[in-house]
Amino acid sequence: MIALALILLCHTSYCQYPVKRVFRGDSVVIMKVSQADTINMLYKFYSQKIDSLTDSVAIKNKTNEELYKKLLVKNDTIFYWKGKYEASKELYRVPRYRDIDYEKEEAFHLLQKIILIGIIILQFTQIAK
Repeated sequence: MIALALILLCHTSYCQYPVKRVFRGDSVVIMKVSQADTINMLYKFYSQKIDSLTDSVAIKNKTNEELYKKLLVKNDTIFYWKGKYEASKELYRVPRYRDIDYEKEEAFHLLQKIILIGIIILQFTQIAK
């Protein structure tokens, strides 16, 4: 009796839905209407969720592109004004006269003049030959 009860118990649990059958070479799944309704409801829910996530990603991409364009404009403006500042700083920079050694400058200019006179004399002697 106990063995018969176990065999019947095994068969009753095996016959629960969904059941897969082969019909004319195709697989057919037999299920309850409530199971089909649950599957349809889940499909619609996940489909709507995917659509809303896709829309939010598109909106975020568009926002990121707008922010990137604004950032480029700001960077261009900053670099433009930085360049103007550096150019005007160099233009109006006051030399520091305390750091200049006038005696060395005068000696350097005198040396340049002597070398130039020597080059001129050398050229005239080459022409005269």
